[in-house]
Amino acid sequence: MEASASIEIAKHTLLSCGLILAIGTLAGLLAQKIRIPDVAVFLVTGIAIGPQALGFIDIRADSALNQMAIEGGYPQTGQATQYYAVTNTAEFEAVLRTLVTTANTCTLSIPPPPTSDGSTSRANISIRATTTTGAVTIPMDATNGWTYTDAGMTSLLLHGTACDQWKAKTITTVTIVFGCIIM
Repeated sequence: MEASASIEIAKHTLLSCGLILAIGTLAGLLAQKIRIPDVAVFLVTGIAIGPQALGFIDIRADSALNQMAIEGGYPQTGQATQYYAVTNTAEFEAVLRTLVTTANTCTLSIPPPPTSDGSTSRANISIRATTTTGAVTIPMDATNGWTYTDAGMTSLLLHGTACDQWKAKTITTVTIVFGCIIM
């Protein structure tokens, strides 16, 4: 279904661009024929084919923003737009909270090691969590801790109670600590 929506948007975009190109070419030829500045003809033509006159071309910013929200995976539902419109800091903070809650999974990215000399690596990390009751270490454990999600060690997956606490926001912060390898 998403592919068909993308195809429809692509068709609409190509049709709009083709129509603009064709009408612009004709307007340019008309301006040359009647010997007036082409910019004046382009302006009048643009107004004539725009949404306030003939309505041939009506490309709204909302359509692109809605598509971006859909492609991002977390569109707004039950509202006039699928993107989250904000006009002030408080609304922005509320939207961020909503998106974080919606996207709250137990998979976390592991950043690159802080050094490139081999003294730190993703293979030698520990996970610390700040909870509502204090700081704890989350053990490497497939039942109630964490494991790597891939051979490249670029992300980790919380399991069991660690995942449950993360989703419930009992764990408020997860810190990835790189251990130093003494050379």
